[in-house]
Amino acid sequence: MKNAKRRIEIIIVTVFTLFYGTLLIIFARDVKGAIADSIRLCLYTVIPSLYAFMVTASLVVSTGIYKVLSRPFSVISRKIFHIPTEFFSIFLLSSIAGYPVGAKLLSRLLKDNKIDSETAASMQCYCYSGGPAFFCGAVSLTLFDNIAFGLLIFAVVFSSNIISAIIIGLKKPIPPVTEDCLKVNFNTEKLLSAVKDGGISILSMCGIIIFFASFIAVLQKLGFFTIFALLLKRITDITVSDAESLLKSTLEINNILSLSSGKPGLLPIVTSLLSFGGLCVVVQILQFSIEYIKLSKFLIYRLFTSVVCIFLTKFILILFPALTATFAVAARNGGFTRGTPLPSIFLICMTVILLTFDLHMKKFPHKKV
Repeated sequence: MKNAKRRIEIIIVTVFTLFYGTLLIIFARDVKGAIADSIRLCLYTVIPSLYAFMVTASLVVSTGIYKVLSRPFSVISRKIFHIPTEFFSIFLLSSIAGYPVGAKLLSRLLKDNKIDSETAASMQCYCYSGGPAFFCGAVSLTLFDNIAFGLLIFAVVFSSNIISAIIIGLKKPIPPVTEDCLKVNFNTEKLLSAVKDGGISILSMCGIIIFFASFIAVLQKLGFFTIFALLLKRITDITVSDAESLLKSTLEINNILSLSSGKPGLLPIVTSLLSFGGLCVVVQILQFSIEYIKLSKFLIYRLFTSVVCIFLTKFILILFPALTATFAVAARNGGFTRGTPLPSIFLICMTVILLTFDLHMKKFPHKKV
């Protein structure tokens, strides 16, 4: 029975691979364009905005800084979140830095035996956010030309994550007060290790983004998004173009930037999608959390927070209808699309050099360089 099931799985995977490979050849021009756009996205947006945070994620755990950052929040951590004091900074850093950083932090803690897999799996459900830099600098200014919307999005996503954290911790006992000696052990070796680790992580993330770009391009040519967009238009007043962008955003969140600008009515659904992050981000999370994550639990809570975000956003807009008028309009046509890709290219080159050097030292540990 098991062998038969295994054969069926192999046949399905093989047929899908051949079919998808054929489509990549048929739609080569469109796939090429989508991949080129995704590479620009990585060079201009992902690497500049996330690389430093990925390095910091490794550094704060290896040096013990996370314990120091958590100490002022001991009461909140233990009595509201029901997690040990030293882990509260993981939640804060993941909320500020960006989607995969929370998974990176939890993965490193698990690798260093500083957290158990059960706690890591639970925390992964709410240590997940796009961060204020993305919400304000890219989404808010691109779609609404006003930073106020980005601050509102961040506040709503942050609040929904707190609600999830409280619910997850309800049945757990209050952890005891820890008396750990708050020492920060920083040295050059830890810094270099964090730089190398951050480089590997960011390149892996870019690879996932590029693959999803090709996948979305194929679905676009097959008419997948158009069909569902027309169905969505029948039950809403959203345009076909915006409906397609929303559907693409469920796969790769950066597609949300292609929505029509100047439509505050889209804010609740935009906030909801940003809370979920899209399937591409989920896969990025899996590359770090595969050893501990409970995927079904994670997805249930992300869908829950997405729904909560819709209601919270609508409630705030009803309660404070003039909220956005109190904020000044920031840098028009901003975001992360301007500038030069040279820093990102240099970063990739330096990462390759570091990896080559590391492999060389492992192969020839006694050879002088």
